[in-house]
Amino acid sequence: MLKEILVLGELHLDLYYESDFYEQLVEKIVSRLSQFIKYNPDDLNRKIFEKVIKSGFSETPKKIIGHCYFKRGGNGNNSSEFLTRLG
Repeated sequence: MLKEILVLGELHLDLYYESDFYEQLVEKIVSRLSQFIKYNPDDLNRKIFEKVIKSGFSETPKKIIGHCYFKRGGNGNNSSEFLTRLG
């Protein structure tokens, strides 16, 4: 039986995140670069590349969305095991 748990406080060390955030970011940047090169092949320079790459990073969400799983934490308090038992 799966339940959702809202995590409050400093539990980040006890969670395992599974996300395709970086794959999505790379896809966004490569797409922008290829579009720019396609329509502006004569305007390639370092400043343009920096601008396109920074725009890809700047449009990323502040929170990375992904699945997370509880595992035994490395901080010694076993809070993830405790919360899992509360279930």
